[in-house]
Amino acid sequence: MPSWLPGEPIFHYNLACSEFQLGDLEGAKARLAHAFKLAPKCRLMALDDDDLAPLWDSLGA
Repeated sequence: MPSWLPGEPIFHYNLACSEFQLGDLEGAKARLAHAFKLAPKCRLMALDDDDLAPLWDSLGA
């Protein structure tokens, strides 16, 4: 993995989506929280992502 990748919010956002699809709800929430910390605009992406709809309440929708 490139050394710069962990600093990219979309990396964590995409991992969160994958974790959620695999049933790891807590892992997905933790990854999303990190993505939001790196780039608050990721929260808006998550709230518009139908794949993450079951998490919307916990994201502040």
